Amino acid sequence: MPLTKAGSGARDSLDQKLRLNALVIFSCIEIIFCFHLLVDLFYRYHDYGKLPVYRDHEEF
Repeated sequence: MPLTKAGSGARDSLDQKLRLNALVIFSCIEIIFCFHLLVDLFYRYHDYGKLPVYRDHEEF
């Protein structure tokens, strides 16, 4: 009986580690993606100094 308990405990520990690793990897990918979006927005609108909604009114 103790052997199966230890086996299931080790399996639960392994599942928990795999879930933690997946969460860490997903979080890193999400942070990199959000950072990329922020940098893209900054460089896209940095030259104009305004949001594109206001840029259209200046052309006419």
